[in-house]
Amino acid sequence: MTAEVISELMREHIARLAASGKRSDGRGFDEPRKLVVQKNYIKNAEGSARIQLGNTDVLVGVKVNQ
Repeated sequence: MTAEVISELMREHIARLAASGKRSDGRGFDEPRKLVVQKNYIKNAEGSARIQLGNTDVLVGVKVNQ
């Protein structure tokens, strides 16, 4: 398949989604991704958090050495 055919198929797919009022993951246009914040996630760090937004997962930890 050429890039032109794939591009046309993608345009049709996007047009169908827009007409149905949905995004490709099933959420409506006005629905945000699910957000989860877990504080103090790492027990031996002075500060930490795990943040999940949709399929993105971020882990942050702070350790202080004096």
